[in-house]
Amino acid sequence: MEKKYLTLFLSAAIVLSSAACFMPDARAGGESRDAVKGSTKSIVKEPSGLTGLLEKARLEKTNSNYAEAARLYSLALAAAPPERQGAIRVELATVLGWSKDYKGAIGVFTRVLAADPFNRDARLGLARTYGWAKDYEKSRIEYMILLSEDPGNTEARIGLAQVYSWEGVHKKAVDMYRKLLAENPGNDEVRLGLARVLWWSGDLEGSLKEATAIVKADSGNIEAARLERRLRKELGPELGVLLASSSDSDANKLTTYKASGSFNISPLLRLAVDYSRFNASRYSQKAHADILTIRDSIRVSKELEFIPKLSFVSTGSSAGGADYIAAGLAAYWDFHRDTTAVFSYGLSPLVDTPALIENNIRVGAYSAAVMHHWDDFTASLRADSGSRKITASSHSSRITTAFSSPLVPIVTN
Repeated sequence: MEKKYLTLFLSAAIVLSSAACFMPDARAGGESRDAVKGSTKSIVKEPSGLTGLLEKARLEKTNSNYAEAARLYSLALAAAPPERQGAIRVELATVLGWSKDYKGAIGVFTRVLAADPFNRDARLGLARTYGWAKDYEKSRIEYMILLSEDPGNTEARIGLAQVYSWEGVHKKAVDMYRKLLAENPGNDEVRLGLARVLWWSGDLEGSLKEATAIVKADSGNIEAARLERRLRKELGPELGVLLASSSDSDANKLTTYKASGSFNISPLLRLAVDYSRFNASRYSQKAHADILTIRDSIRVSKELEFIPKLSFVSTGSSAGGADYIAAGLAAYWDFHRDTTAVFSYGLSPLVDTPALIENNIRVGAYSAAVMHHWDDFTASLRADSGSRKITASSHSSRITTAFSSPLVPIVTN
């Protein structure tokens, strides 16, 4: 039954995250029927004439309504004279790339370059799109072609540095960013790129220095501010305390005391230690549990982090006590911008009531969660097979809220 609960939650999470991240695609080189279908989020009045179509397409692009912009660019392309079609195709391919229709964007950029091999806007767009599509070799080739024609092209040099950083060639990326920054000390895009690749390479202090410089110069730079907060958290050390009390309709009462701390062992390893004391009672029946948990964060890539944990448990009650060890493993996957999926399994003691503590009840529990982060706000949805609950929560620097609901069983014949 626990697997069914987890399957139900994961399916719901995938649907929710897909809905949140969805952007309608326009395929087949940007001139297909999909592109013409467009989006329902359009301005009511249909423009007429090439100028009107282009103006409206650019407005929709500004409003991030990329599918409707692609539809209008396709109509403009059909109405444009041959000498203007190349520039319109570049704009069309750009919105296709922004909507993550990389195949469609690559098809349009390639068609433009077939007609005009020296179209630098198309070459730059093609190089960027290959990078977004994670075809790094082709991306590098296109940037190299562009730089062979225009060695001082700053956008191409930034793009090539990005590709090296995405490939994990951190030293080369850092060298390129530093050279660019020496030439353009006020370029926040370059400095932010340098901060990111320093972070990915494990130089957290160097990354924090660059991110802080951006925020000091421009407090409204959201990307830099978000990176600075994350780096300060990862650098540590962090200390925290918690006191909680709860009761249920069966007269069970539980008081929880918790202290936690974390610090970095190396750029890729972060150690966290938690101590929790649980005092449970029901009328005259009393029991307690002390749990010391050690967790080690191991980052294997910029998207994936594993956290093994080991817990030392000691219980006591009028009926006696027990000492034992429990373990678990969690994985954090940053599968989309500012969105993280968490999967975990652990053998954990149940300490909610005196009876559970006295009988040393332990369960192997699966859990899954999806978290989305905004500037100073985090929302999460979590399902736990151990507690058999779905919990929705939100957290900011000022307030934390949470709501739990029992998992709905799946009935099968």
